[in-house]
Amino acid sequence: VIHDAQRYGHNLIGVELTQTGLNIDQLKEVIRKTSFSAFYGIPFHQNPTGIDYTPENRNAVESICKANNIFCIWDICYEPLRYDGKHNEPIAVSEWGPILVSSFTKTISPGTKCGYMVLPEKIIKEMTKIVANTRLNPNLPTQGFIVDFIQSGEYNDYLNYLCTLYKPRMDALNTSLNTNFPGAFPVVIKGGFFSCITLEAIPFEKEEIFQTSALEAGVGVAPAWDAVAPNLREEKQKKGLCVRLTFPAYDAQEIQWGIAKLKQVEELMR
Repeated sequence: VIHDAQRYGHNLIGVELTQTGLNIDQLKEVIRKTSFSAFYGIPFHQNPTGIDYTPENRNAVESICKANNIFCIWDICYEPLRYDGKHNEPIAVSEWGPILVSSFTKTISPGTKCGYMVLPEKIIKEMTKIVANTRLNPNLPTQGFIVDFIQSGEYNDYLNYLCTLYKPRMDALNTSLNTNFPGAFPVVIKGGFFSCITLEAIPFEKEEIFQTSALEAGVGVAPAWDAVAPNLREEKQKKGLCVRLTFPAYDAQEIQWGIAKLKQVEELMR
């Protein structure tokens, strides 16, 4: 989203995340100082931090956006991917909004390249023109497959299968991070695909050598800077290397081994 917005010439202003969602005071301050048209956020299992907005925090964001005539856009692609046995509270769309966007790339397959929007009826006509001007043609065969999959009732069964499959991997990640990097990550992960940790021992000038050393030890490291808004990046880089961790593709033993190995590499560079 950051790269696409910049490619279309939009001016981006990031707002800090807290353990419960967006920094509301900072959002109010940004709106007071700058005129802008839309807010975008990932309220469930945010990429790359894993943070979940509380319902109270989401409601506060929506109220501020509504009061200032700003589109509130929630990306809910991770909403069904919660692995702790609970379910995320669905977000309602009223005549005002918000706008919900999602895709099936996180659930069915990355190759689907198929998404959807839930909009207030009054802006559907305007948004249809925008969509038509930014794509050549929808992926009709894939859309047909997804419709059939959902109507068959097997899609929900598949989601349950994924949540059962990913839970021990999530548990292994949370346990390993608590053991090896206590306090270096923002929240306990409840779902989604990502967590991130900040390695204070790795300053910006040592990032490249750390990545090389980790790779030689068998662990690929992905800095999360591309997922940080430009205006927040420099300040965050002063605090150490922010690493994005993904876990669904690995089994629990691999995750435990990888986090422990990452800790060893980090200690060698202190």
